[in-house]
Amino acid sequence: DEGFLSVAENRVSVLAGHADLAEQIDPDQARHELERAEAEADDTERSRQAVAAAQARVAVVERTS
Repeated sequence: DEGFLSVAENRVSVLAGHADLAEQIDPDQARHELERAEAEADDTERSRQAVAAAQARVAVVERTS
């Protein structure tokens, strides 16, 4: 996914085609998706992005729980 992030003084603006709120992420599903992404990982950019996205989802649910 692509998007734009702007930080100015004490304000952060995000423009994205898709975003999940922490409350919308199922922790067990996020961990399962990370395990699957890591198991299927190869040396492609798409694979690296899939692992990074799954890691980010897990980090979000761990921070908010």
